[in-house]
Amino acid sequence: MKSTLKFDLPRDPFSRPPRSWFPLWVLDGYILREFLIKYCILMLVFVILFLLSDVYNTISDFLEADADWREVLLYLIFNLPANIRFILPISMLLGCMWTMAGFGKNLEITAMRASGLSLTRCSWSILLVGLLMTALNVYFNESLIPYTEQQAQLLYDRAAGRHESVQHLLAFRSDDEQRNWLFQTFSIGSDQEQVVIRTRWNEVLIDELLGSPGDPVFAERLRGMWGDDAAAELLSKPSDELKRELVRQLLGRKMDIRADVVHYDKAA
Repeated sequence: MKSTLKFDLPRDPFSRPPRSWFPLWVLDGYILREFLIKYCILMLVFVILFLLSDVYNTISDFLEADADWREVLLYLIFNLPANIRFILPISMLLGCMWTMAGFGKNLEITAMRASGLSLTRCSWSILLVGLLMTALNVYFNESLIPYTEQQAQLLYDRAAGRHESVQHLLAFRSDDEQRNWLFQTFSIGSDQEQVVIRTRWNEVLIDELLGSPGDPVFAERLRGMWGDDAAAELLSKPSDELKRELVRQLLGRKMDIRADVVHYDKAA
């Protein structure tokens, strides 16, 4: 009988082993756990910092308007997604650097490379989290943040009574060029919220908004515009003289009419 001897040639020690992407549950779970711990710590720190910044910038307006604490809390909640939009990528970058620096310090990267794993394969679980965070950030930017920012601004204007920043509003000028309509947020439909009408006083508006000297609300509106002392002095004058004085002081002056809700009637 003939016997055939087979000899296996020694493997080239410098040849690269075949690439394999099979899951390494222990290693991937360990890397993912270490990364998520650091990522959550960074997210929590940044969220607290952004919340403190919002409180610092707006708390004085809420306190001056004597707003309810529930409205302040709701405003901060509505404003949170816009802050998370910036926090997600920053935390992802710093968390990855923090994790890899810890692995390098403890020579864990060297052990993984000595086991035949590439750097790309070592960071596979972190890359997967990065893809998920990218999809979440796209959802925040395209769907959630436009709604929450609108609600936060409406709540802020209603609770804090801040209307000074009208230069950022959407503007529409009437056909007679006598009125400018300023919209905080323009919505499709006949009802608009937080509208500012910028116009000038004329005799018709003086009669409609202030009324006649004999009307019950006439004195109250005068006190709201001029204060108690000046209103008392005006009310002491005869009706005809008071009317002429109001026209003299108000005619042609700029006026802002602010409304929480405006309804557009096409038939009118």
